[in-house]
Parts: sequence; C-alpha cells; structure tokens
Amino acid sequence: MVFLLAIPPEEAGSTHMQLLTRLTSSLVDDKVRESLINASSAEEVLALLSPDAPSVSPEPAIAVKNTRLVPLVLGIVAVAAFINAGIHWMNATVQ
Repeated sequence: MVFLLAIPPEEAGSTHMQLLTRLTSSLVDDKVRESLINASSAEEVLALLSPDAPSVSPEPAIAVKNTRLVPLVLGIVAVAAFINAGIHWMNATVQ
C-alpha cells in the first residue's frame, strides 16, 4: 500500500504527523489492513480511514506485540519525518 499525503506547507509540522499517526494506528490491525486491500473504491478506503469509522477489530491492542509491522511502519514514518525535516532545513538555509 502506498499513501500520498498532500499537506499545505504551513501545516507540515502538525497535520502530516497527525495523519501518519492515525494511519499507522489503523494499519496495525490485520482486519483493517485486509479491508483496505480488498476495498474496491476510494470512498470505501476513506470510510475505513475516517476518524469516526467503527473499529473493525474488537481485539485488544496488546495482541499486536507479535507482529513485525509496527517497527516497519514506525521506521517508515521516522524516515519520512527525517527527510521532510531535511528538506525544510535546506529550503530555510537557501532563502
């Protein structure tokens, strides 16, 4: 899965991190991830990821400990934040 976030520059420090946090929290759940993979329309994906979407899995979050997805997703988020910070710093020093 690939997600593209179009965030206005003035919200780059807050909005994208909130969205990435929400996204990674949702993708940890195997049932949510499977539902996203099987979604057949953009509306279905948006409904699954909306803040008021009902929880697909009633299982406790502790059950996630045995998966490799959490460190992978957190690593990807960290790399994206690092790259974004570097680009922002480069743009600030050039101007």
